[in-house]
Amino acid sequence: MSDMMNVEIAIKNIENCNDAIDWLTWSFYYRRLSANPNYYGLQGVTNAKISDHLSEVVEATVDVLEQ
Repeated sequence: MSDMMNVEIAIKNIENCNDAIDWLTWSFYYRRLSANPNYYGLQGVTNAKISDHLSEVVEATVDVLEQ
């Protein structure tokens, strides 16, 4: 995830965390979250749970990129 997000940051498609979450909502990853929530550790597929998960993924990816 960090490699893909780094490319999007470099070409200025992602400029902040909200852009990163928006970018993820258009990805195949987003579709897989609702199709197979147990694989990704989700307790449900409500919008709130998916949104929280995406926020956690973005924060973790940003931490990896900062290091």
